[in-house]
Amino acid sequence: MWFGTFGGLSRYDGESFVTYRPREGTGSLQASVVFALAEDGLGRLWVGTDGGGLARYDRDADSFTVIRASPSDQAGLSSDRVLALGRDSSGRIWAGGGDGILNVVDPESGAISRIVPPASAGSGAVSRDPIRCIAADAAGGIWAGTEGGGLLRVESDGSIRSYLHDVSDPSSLSMDIVRSLFLDSSERLWVGLGNGGVDLFVDGRFEHTRSVSGRSQPEEAVRSLAEDSDGTLWIGWADSGIGTLDASTLTIRPPLPKDAAMVRAIYRDKGGLVWAGMKGGGTRTFNVASEHFQRFSRLDSGEPIRQVRGMAELPDGRVLVGTDGQGLLALDKSTGRAVSYSGIPRDRVSLKIYAVLVGSDGSIWVGTDGAGLIRRTPGGALTRYRHEELDRASISSDVVWSLLEDPDGRLWVGTEGGGLERLDIGTGNFEHFKHDAG
Repeated sequence: MWFGTFGGLSRYDGESFVTYRPREGTGSLQASVVFALAEDGLGRLWVGTDGGGLARYDRDADSFTVIRASPSDQAGLSSDRVLALGRDSSGRIWAGGGDGILNVVDPESGAISRIVPPASAGSGAVSRDPIRCIAADAAGGIWAGTEGGGLLRVESDGSIRSYLHDVSDPSSLSMDIVRSLFLDSSERLWVGLGNGGVDLFVDGRFEHTRSVSGRSQPEEAVRSLAEDSDGTLWIGWADSGIGTLDASTLTIRPPLPKDAAMVRAIYRDKGGLVWAGMKGGGTRTFNVASEHFQRFSRLDSGEPIRQVRGMAELPDGRVLVGTDGQGLLALDKSTGRAVSYSGIPRDRVSLKIYAVLVGSDGSIWVGTDGAGLIRRTPGGALTRYRHEELDRASISSDVVWSLLEDPDGRLWVGTEGGGLERLDIGTGNFEHFKHDAG
């Protein structure tokens, strides 16, 4: 798995992480900020960077071939800022530049050709708007969303059509800032906009979504769009969390205005309910089928529920949530009750919980802020794993941010400052995967 970050490109092979950053000499990335990743028709990875051009990873040599910008060379990369990448049906790589030009790369020959959209006049100068997102459809066309220049479609013959907002045309694009594109399972194109809205492209015109009655949508960029197995579309806004879109009615169910807190954790239980833990406090469930929300904001004692970070489901259907200062809580969706879970230590240092996991053997695992990792077996036995300065096999940090059980039943632990850990449950020893500066 590959991860593009603001601190380089990271690769995980199932056992360890390697992070690639700029370094002296050839064969390395030329910038740390990675905006986009794509795989070509030959199975090679391409990396779009902010200021370091376009890079291709060579698996055999474990190095990069970097293509830097040659603005005056029509057969070269147009910009070193590569903000978006896509792959067409022929396996070619499309690179969207910060200069608003689309660069088409033939993975076999390495040849680059340019698709130059029409320029727009702005601030007294002719300019093009940065390409922010790219999507390839089954008909061989390429869609590109821009930061102010609307939506572009490039046909297989290289011809370009621009779709712009027109105040006199209600079927035109709602606005000219396009931040995300998504082709659903029916090959319909959904367009995520900079003002928080979503448009659907149908037969050369745009249909506009609207919020359900009594709701107003966030006025911020739609950064992501996705479709679940039931056909429901999910919307991710820049700062306001997530919502859903009913494709049949074109209605959006956005987060409530009073729910301005960012989502800290999302979990879908075995019954299909989506649970969201909020930074501002409390937990909500969302039933995809009925569109019914249930909110847990207070304990049975009347005390408000604080910020929720981690969630996991017990075999009886209750959901455990880790909180910022209230320890572990148990939420019962059938009764609406929220109570403290008594099976985990409640000393002061153990009350701030970042991660919760229910293992395949029924054990409850809790990652804390300063109290290490805690395990409670189905029989009630407790084990606490703490960092020991003189024990190299102990956990590397007592601040545990995340937990994951892999298909082989091994526990992976993400820590603050100590890197990634893998616990041998039988021996209690941790294997450490540290940051590799190379």
